[in-house]
Amino acid sequence: MMMPELDSKSVRRWALAYFDEVWRTSPVEKGYCTFAADQEQPTSTELRRAMLDVVFAFNRLSPRPFVVERVGRFDQQVSTRFHRDGAADVSLLLLGYEPTTVESQLFLHDPFRAAGEGSAFEYLRRNKPMTKEGDDELMRHAVNVLGPPSRAHIVVVNNCTVLENPPPGHPLGVLHRGLIPNPDPTAHRVINSMGLMFAGEPHREPVSAERLAWFRDGDSLD
Repeated sequence: MMMPELDSKSVRRWALAYFDEVWRTSPVEKGYCTFAADQEQPTSTELRRAMLDVVFAFNRLSPRPFVVERVGRFDQQVSTRFHRDGAADVSLLLLGYEPTTVESQLFLHDPFRAAGEGSAFEYLRRNKPMTKEGDDELMRHAVNVLGPPSRAHIVVVNNCTVLENPPPGHPLGVLHRGLIPNPDPTAHRVINSMGLMFAGEPHREPVSAERLAWFRDGDSLD
């Protein structure tokens, strides 16, 4: 799907429309949403501010307010295995991909759909993502959510932990994996990353105001 004009009103409108699809408690929903910018590409700053607009919109519908736990900006051309970002058990992940010449893919895997009537926790215990055999199995049920690398993308991922005995209403997370078939040392592939958690999460602190301002307005990388 295409990203609308990157004014706050438009971004917040589409974020509201897809909140339930991301913050799911049933495998009927996908657990993620992704948007690609249309012909006119946003600047890096515009892209990051659009990510913050998503947070504002989601907080209008969330049962508890989200706060930003961590932010980062990095130039990455290293493939990864399937994983969830280290965070609170109940968390969201936003990824903002800047336009690049480097071909890449972002695969998302839904262990709840892959497990069918069985336990997603047991499915992942049998098919460990960090092993080749487990990775091969997970790839059978994965979907690439990135379009042409020349376009900016925002991907919102349900990053919740897959628990053995989840409490009622626990959101259902998905795993993600980045794949860069042909790294190019002469080019850049910049990803803006933001992790969200519920306000008041014990033993975790929101990101500082200074760090958040750097993410919103700065131009340096981690």
